[in-house]
Amino acid sequence: MRLSIKLALLASAAALSLTSPTFAQAPAPAALTEPTQKPWLNANQSADARVEQLLKEMTQAEKLTLVFGHFASDGA
Repeated sequence: MRLSIKLALLASAAALSLTSPTFAQAPAPAALTEPTQKPWLNANQSADARVEQLLKEMTQAEKLTLVFGHFASDGA
């Protein structure tokens, strides 16, 4: 009986330690500041103009994520 209590406590502690870091993370900045206008989605403009508008709005971190991929980033 005593061993099963220890195992239950150990399993509970392990489960808690695995889930708590996910709740402690701050939300992504993109989720906080959603732009109301997205001029780069205007299909009446040329592709070059739309790309320039999009690149002006992107942060350096977003651009680097496109180059290196999501898995090479620190998750920020």
